[in-house]
Amino acid sequence: MTQPSGYYSALLPDEECLFIQYNVCADWEAMPMSDFAAAVDSLFAENVYGKVIIDLRYNSGGDSSVWWPLLDVLERRQEEQGFPVYTLIGADTFSSGIIDALESKERLSATLVGTPTGGNVNGYGELAFFDLPHMPISVCYSTQYFELVPGYEGDSLLPDMIVESTLADYLNGRDAVAEAVLAL
Repeated sequence: MTQPSGYYSALLPDEECLFIQYNVCADWEAMPMSDFAAAVDSLFAENVYGKVIIDLRYNSGGDSSVWWPLLDVLERRQEEQGFPVYTLIGADTFSSGIIDALESKERLSATLVGTPTGGNVNGYGELAFFDLPHMPISVCYSTQYFELVPGYEGDSLLPDMIVESTLADYLNGRDAVAEAVLAL
């Protein structure tokens, strides 16, 4: 399958696991999310998966509704095939990436795996900018408060299963978080 800059899918070697990377909540012009979701749906038509991993660890946010076509496909295929879903989160998961993690938990009964998110569950977002009139400085500010989980205690979204990667993992090209899910 074509690998767009913001999202792609892959069958992990020697596993009946579909891996979906989703790094930014935005459509990719070369392959809109609706086309990507259709391509993922065709993978399900050809294969039965033992599990699905959705990687949101590097998702910095954007428009959380972009992934709804993919979420619809996963929800429908999960009802048919009964596979578990694991959503990976981490320190680089922010904003709409957190919303998408919560949606995967709610709609797909996903298990969140990794480390606490970098962004807050409830907090300010929807950024706007302006330039100071007589200085080369841009100012960024939030325009809206989001309460994703009313009464949520704490800032970050916490995983159901904490798995941390080390510098040695990184230097050796090892993804300890994905490996932990594959071992389940």
